[in-house]
Amino acid sequence: MPLSRQAREMEALGLSGVREKTLYNLCYAVAVHLEPLTAKIRQEIFDSKISVHIDETPWPINNAKEDNGYM
Repeated sequence: MPLSRQAREMEALGLSGVREKTLYNLCYAVAVHLEPLTAKIRQEIFDSKISVHIDETPWPINNAKEDNGYM
């Protein structure tokens, strides 16, 4: 769900003042902490004998230091 919609739903539920930027920062912090786990999972997939199909959907990164990513 887009972060803007999450912020609106939080507002409707009485949790006021949560900005999109705050939600983005929380998502980024979770991603940073989970990076070792995702690296391990990725390596296990590459080491296995299975086929993997990936649909690379573009995902904008709202950060001047980084290029857009893929979901």
